[in-house]
Amino acid sequence: MNIVLLLIMILRDTFVDGVRMVAAGNNKVVAASYWGKAKTMTQMIGISLILLNNPFFAALGFPLDQILMYLATFFSVVSGIKYIIACKDYIFKSM
Repeated sequence: MNIVLLLIMILRDTFVDGVRMVAAGNNKVVAASYWGKAKTMTQMIGISLILLNNPFFAALGFPLDQILMYLATFFSVVSGIKYIIACKDYIFKSM
């Protein structure tokens, strides 16, 4: 897996955790979006395929594990942007 994908996902998760903590400090609950749920689903399946060495699909020459990780990164970026938009008041207020 490309290290850039990994860094993007780790940074997004760290950022979203921080945003949720700031929002919780202001008594606001930030619900998980469908983009975040899609990210988690594709990420879990992709990591499972990587750990299992992409069974079934490797024989066909189809890198499903890598495709899912790129898709999870896309979902990660989109959901991170959604969190910024949903909590922009709390983010800039805490700075």
